[in-house]
Amino acid sequence: MTAYQDILTKLEEFIRRFYTKQLIKGIFLFLTLGTLLWIAITFFEYVLWLNESWRLTLFLIFIAVELYLLYRYVAIPLMYLFKVKKGIGNRAASQIIGKHFPNVDDKLLNLLE
Repeated sequence: MTAYQDILTKLEEFIRRFYTKQLIKGIFLFLTLGTLLWIAITFFEYVLWLNESWRLTLFLIFIAVELYLLYRYVAIPLMYLFKVKKGIGNRAASQIIGKHFPNVDDKLLNLLE
């Protein structure tokens, strides 16, 4: 394997790790925000003693928000991770790496171009 192929393999590995970290962060956000929303809705219902129609409305709002959070924080990173959607390319990955390691930034970008 040539050095160039080795660098491309490492960039692909970086992209995979990048989306895996986004997925893990998204799962934590989904669970945390969902739990906080559930506690807030339950407290709101407990304090106001709402009737059935209001409770159904709150439940449907909860389901809608949870579905949005699931899509936004879990499904989208999964689609990028399994390459269903096109994610960041090698150039964008090299720019992200260059922000963390300034001495590598220009060299890696020039190598890719």
